[in-house]
Amino acid sequence: MLGALLPSDPSPISHIQSVLSGELGATLLSVLFLHFAGFFVG
Repeated sequence: MLGALLPSDPSPISHIQSVLSGELGATLLSVLFLHFAGFFVG
C-alpha cells in the first residue's frame, strides 16, 4: 500500500494530481474536510 503512495516516477506531482482528480481522491478530500470541520466545530 505504501508503494502506491510513493511513486517511483520522477514526477510525483503529476501522480498526486491524477489521484486527486479520480473518484478516490475526491472521496478522501471530502472525508478529510468533514473530519477537520467536525473537529473545529465540535
